[in-house]
Amino acid sequence: MKKVLSIILSVAIVLTLFSGCASGKNTVSENSSSQNVALVIAQHDNFPAVSLNNQSISSTIYDACLSYGRVTATVCDGLPFLAGDYTINKPNVNVDNTKRKQLAEKNCNQIILECSTAKAKTAEIDTLSAISQAVKSIQNSENSKTLLIFDSGLSTTGLLNFSAQNLIDADISDIVEQLKAKHSIPNVKGCNIIWSGLGQTCGEQSPLTEYYKFRLQEIYNAILIAGGASNITFNSEPIQGEEPEGVPECSVVPVVEDSLNITSAIPEIIKFDDTKISFVSDKAEFVSEEKAQEALKPISKVLNDNTDTKILVIGSTATDGTKSGCKTLSKMRADKVKETLLKQNVSESQILTYGAGQETTCFRVNDIKNGKLIESEAQKNRAVYIVNANSPIAKEFKV
Repeated sequence: MKKVLSIILSVAIVLTLFSGCASGKNTVSENSSSQNVALVIAQHDNFPAVSLNNQSISSTIYDACLSYGRVTATVCDGLPFLAGDYTINKPNVNVDNTKRKQLAEKNCNQIILECSTAKAKTAEIDTLSAISQAVKSIQNSENSKTLLIFDSGLSTTGLLNFSAQNLIDADISDIVEQLKAKHSIPNVKGCNIIWSGLGQTCGEQSPLTEYYKFRLQEIYNAILIAGGASNITFNSEPIQGEEPEGVPECSVVPVVEDSLNITSAIPEIIKFDDTKISFVSDKAEFVSEEKAQEALKPISKVLNDNTDTKILVIGSTATDGTKSGCKTLSKMRADKVKETLLKQNVSESQILTYGAGQETTCFRVNDIKNGKLIESEAQKNRAVYIVNANSPIAKEFKV
């Protein structure tokens, strides 16, 4: 929806629908070039509802209105859509600075009011597509361009799907390369980018670990730089509030935690790579029985203290060997972990096992490139995962 906001001189009263449009320090002079603003707003599941009256949003919209620029708003969901498109026309006669500011605030308030009701329509989240769509709306302008992103970045569909595969541990240069090959890097050249809420969650989505947040930022930073960005700011100030009501449900993204953090409860997922539990090559035997027992003690303690808690032990292998052989081996390794937990007095009724082998799972990274096994990535897939049996992730495995 594109809308031209004509400035009518007969308007004498400014309708202050929302406060704060001009509350920030105004840096736009009468002779400044127009400010063009593209908003990406995440009015979807598992992320706090964003108020467009937020000062960083309202002041930026106000500047665009004051400089006779353009403002667009894209809602980030499974099929991102343009919720508002406003071009601010100059008046047909001269106005003084006071009147100019009054009219800018009126237009700012109107934009905020009309876009505030926009919510997700389609299930899931496609942040990358939302960014691409938003920036296209202002990309052709030769004047100042600002991209304001309010989203967790936890895409659950599209080319950057964090719920379907382990992108957090993947090679970032490989992610960028694959997106380039599909011509899916957003063209953000010349844009001033400010991202708020990256890695923030609520609702059914588990909070992210600091490592996950760090890697998430690195991934998007690399993608935006590849798209030509030179000025990127990630605002770490949390967005307050709860997820919006009446929006479609979204998948959750698995959050893998380190076993050292386990104290009183089993989190969603715990990973034991070969630095914690190492197996003899092609066998379901520990390299060090003693080391494996030590690594699993925090798990057995929590399970012994919480006998109603159940876990799913999942074995995973590199993409090396036959699929059936790897599936069998990974199941045997999961059973070996179960056997160790049973020796530590955990009840058998609390433990299920599954052999994922080479299956594509939310834990897995791509370890094949140009038909060859990449050992550094393959190492990440040689692991055992402890999954809380009550988590949404556990339910995806048919045990």
